[in-house]
Amino acid sequence: MHNCLKMDFFRLFKMKSTYVVFIVSSILCGLITFGTQKLSKIAGGKGVLLSYSSHLESTIGSDFFLMLMAIFCVLYVDADFKHKFVKNIAGQIKNRDIIIFSKLIVVIFYYIICAAIVAGADVIAYMMATEKFLLGNLGKTLAKIGIVTVANIAFLMICIALIYIFRNSKVSMIVSILLTLGITSALYMGIDTLASYFLNLKNFEIEKISIMTQKATIYSDFSQENIIKVLVLAFCYFIIFTIISTYTFRKRDV
Repeated sequence: MHNCLKMDFFRLFKMKSTYVVFIVSSILCGLITFGTQKLSKIAGGKGVLLSYSSHLESTIGSDFFLMLMAIFCVLYVDADFKHKFVKNIAGQIKNRDIIIFSKLIVVIFYYIICAAIVAGADVIAYMMATEKFLLGNLGKTLAKIGIVTVANIAFLMICIALIYIFRNSKVSMIVSILLTLGITSALYMGIDTLASYFLNLKNFEIEKISIMTQKATIYSDFSQENIIKVLVLAFCYFIIFTIISTYTFRKRDV
């Protein structure tokens, strides 16, 4: 495990996409903060001032940020197959699961570092957009973002599973982006209709167990009950797609 992590971290800092996503995410999220703050002042007058905490929710806590992380996740994990790294190392390791967990640790590390950089970019953008710095309820905002981050890690595990299932970066990328953008709502409706027709599940709504849909409720409903529901759902998704990833990786030829 230690050697796998060393190699994966080495590759992380050697990849161009590592720095491209760093730069793109910090610039775009900074622009979102700057633009939103300026527009709020124009729309509401000088008395309107959004807090820094509220901007964190719209950047680090947004599906847009998750989409950038999902794109990096696909590029990073898929690079192993393109450069035959997995084929070379898999035969030397008895337990292939180590390779998947090593990559997940690196992806989580990257997510945290990127979030910290974006938070810094938000500070700069916020100070450029307004004369007064209003922190807001930072503690509560960070708590919300923390819960959402747990759900996002489960989602990134789904992205990793897609790569091992499809072995195609384009397909994995498209599916991951569609999931983060919420375009799958029409698909959910179709599944609900089929479940109602063939299985007689009249009140079945797959969106109620969608990790993307449920994690978004944290910002509007930060009750203990909802927090537990989202965390349990995230844990279930993480376990299910970890099992799928490891099983697929063990059975298929690399």
